[in-house]
Amino acid sequence: MSLISLYLRILFSPLNCVIKQVRIPFRIGQLTPEYGGEDFSVLFPRMQRDGWQRAGDNWGKETRVKGIKSFQVKCKGDDGWLFRPTSKHPTLRMKYIGYLEKGYTFRFSLDEYPDLLDGKVDWANWDYGGNLVFARLGAIYKYEICDLDSGRPTFLKDLEHLQK
Repeated sequence: MSLISLYLRILFSPLNCVIKQVRIPFRIGQLTPEYGGEDFSVLFPRMQRDGWQRAGDNWGKETRVKGIKSFQVKCKGDDGWLFRPTSKHPTLRMKYIGYLEKGYTFRFSLDEYPDLLDGKVDWANWDYGGNLVFARLGAIYKYEICDLDSGRPTFLKDLEHLQK
């Protein structure tokens, strides 16, 4: 039994004859796909909640990749998203480049450090402490702002050796 069901059962039980009006701090309802499908309609509002902003109105043009058996789509021209938690942080950018071999694929870049995040980065974000955290080739990297100039991560853990 879910917490909501339990709460409602207690609230409306015969022992509790007065019906109380209670404000629940979230909404329950069916997801209305705002961004063309259920995946992006969850991801993009979450990004906005966390501080990401659209860099422009152009979402890019998708074209089907021909000559392969699996379904793949390339996207060109996406203005992407940007995130800069404070004026002391470099601007982190994320662009959708398509639904490729491994599914939805994004490219990340850091405006002030263009060589730090290459095409092998799977994911990047600023964490709650203002550190740049990203995954690249099976390793997790963390950079404090003071370490970006040196190009040496504050923390690096290679997980590639772990097997399924």
